[in-house]
Parts: sequence; C-alpha cells; structure tokens
Amino acid sequence: LKCQGDVSNCIFVGNSIKDLDTRDVFYDYFLGGTLNVFSNANVVNCMFVNNSAHNGGAILISGQDGVISGCTFIGNVGLSKGGAIYALETHQMSIVGCTLTGNSAINSGGAIAIEGICVNT
Repeated sequence: LKCQGDVSNCIFVGNSIKDLDTRDVFYDYFLGGTLNVFSNANVVNCMFVNNSAHNGGAILISGQDGVISGCTFIGNVGLSKGGAIYALETHQMSIVGCTLTGNSAINSGGAIAIEGICVNT
C-alpha cells in the first residue's frame, strides 16, 4: 500500500512482497511489506502482524518526514533490514509510544533499521 497521507486505526496481517526470493528485483527490494511511505505521512494506532519484505517487514519510509505513533508491531520480518520499520534517507522521523515484539531481520535492525538520515545544519 503506497501511503500518501495519514493512516489510522488499521490492522495489517500477513502481507508480503511476492518475489522475496529475487533480491535483484529493484522494485521489490525497496518496498515494505504493508506500507510504503514516499510522502509525509502519519501512521497512528495501527497494528502490523506477520508482514514481510526485503526491507521494512511492515513499513518502509524513504526520503520523507513521518510520525509513527501508538502502533503495535508483532512478528514482522525484514529479509535484509528492518524487521518492522526501515527508514531510508528520511529528513525527520518520529516513532512514539509504539510496541515492537518479536520482529526480526537477517542483516540489521531486528525491529528498526535507519540509514542515510539527512541532517539539516
């Protein structure tokens, strides 16, 4: 699901990127299992259970600002990075009051992986 706005009070269970075995497929590699945030968005009071993707088993945020608040992440898997959340080159991102349980990733960020944060000076 491409997210271009706010998402609230949703439950996402068992979503995945279909070609998880094909690591050289660029499109699949940079998609989260459930939500893909490519514009400023707030994700509030949502539950993510048993979702999977290469990066960001539940959510992938790329190049934008985001707030993830009051969400629950259980058993999500990132085959590379970010079992629950993968943030790539975000400007500002906040994760507030969330519960992360039993999420995993093979390379880094069992629950959360953050890379290439842009810092304004």
